[in-house]
Amino acid sequence: MKKLFITVVMILSALASFSQWNWSNPTPFGYHLSDVHFPDENTGYIVGEKGTVLKTTDAGTSWNFMPSGTLRRLEMVWFTNAETGFVTSDSGFIMKTTDGGETWQELQSGTTEEFNDLYFYNETLGFIAGMNGQLLRTTDGGETWQRAFIDIYSDVYSVHFVDENTGYAAASMRTVFKTVDGGDTWSSTSGDPYLNLRSIFFLDAMEGYVSGSSNFMMKTTNGGFSWTHFQSNRPIEQMQFINESTGYGLSYDELVKTTNGGTTWTPLGMTDCLSYSFANSNTVFGVGYSGRLLKSEDAGVTSGNYTTSVTDADLEDVHFPDANTGYIVSQYDVSTGLRYGQVLKTTDAGETWQVTADGDFGRLTSVHFTDVNTGYMVCGYGKIYKTTDGGFVWDTLANNYDIFLMK
Repeated sequence: MKKLFITVVMILSALASFSQWNWSNPTPFGYHLSDVHFPDENTGYIVGEKGTVLKTTDAGTSWNFMPSGTLRRLEMVWFTNAETGFVTSDSGFIMKTTDGGETWQELQSGTTEEFNDLYFYNETLGFIAGMNGQLLRTTDGGETWQRAFIDIYSDVYSVHFVDENTGYAAASMRTVFKTVDGGDTWSSTSGDPYLNLRSIFFLDAMEGYVSGSSNFMMKTTNGGFSWTHFQSNRPIEQMQFINESTGYGLSYDELVKTTNGGTTWTPLGMTDCLSYSFANSNTVFGVGYSGRLLKSEDAGVTSGNYTTSVTDADLEDVHFPDANTGYIVSQYDVSTGLRYGQVLKTTDAGETWQVTADGDFGRLTSVHFTDVNTGYMVCGYGKIYKTTDGGFVWDTLANNYDIFLMK
């Protein structure tokens, strides 16, 4: 009943836009984060699990939860300006806001296919690339979406436009498609059935890059009429270039940089990232699992982790003997898989926590205190422990597991 109550409270709090609940650990939040986008250098948005939408208006110094109205895992986000933006989820789900994330409306996509890329060239022209040949287009700022004609049944992964008429799409089967009429019609410029293309980026109307599986890359200097094929040292996704030599991308969930046109990519130290976004030429943010939020102010050369956690262990039970003092017990440290049982304590009503005991307790499952100093906890192996000093020293009261072994 206790775990059911906690689950219900968490769901209700999510639907209530987190107005009554704040993250205590990890901070500032803990859901898996899928995507990040900065429409300007001060305003940014992050999306993730359980309908998470986070917003900053001070260049990432602070973040606030925004009311998405859904518990879906939000996968992609794009804002055409500081107030108007879009988020997507699985099964063709799209939502739009025009007030900076305060309210959202669900849009009709006309498909249930999975989406791979969300891209807007300007405030009216946008595209969503998806599985099984899905390429959706809007010409009215996302109010309506229609399937663009593209003669392919493979998966479309990335879209990029150089002007309102000329754009490119990268798909599986090593196929690049080009449009010169704003997405009304598309024609193939390159193809190979054995390699999948993942990201496409054009510096101007003539020069562009494509990355794919198996460290495969292509470059064009004539608007896609012909392509030069070459190998890089890493597979690259979410790629962008700032000139013909220098570019950034994700490789194995790590931000990487090239200074030789994509032949060699060097890790920049921002790891475990599912997405990244430049707020300006120097400031880049990366997001990932368990609320991971990284920021670099020197284009990725050095970065700081905004997410902190007192423990990586699975938390099992919580008890507060008074309004300020509380205890949590855990099973084991998921980062090492070696330590069994931690005790966490707060004396400021959950604002901060410390580990008071960490050892071979077994997989702790329940905790209860009769006052702020005297408490008991049990583990799944029949062990019972007691403390009289506020959770720092624990004595074994019973060890039914040892009795069972002696039998």
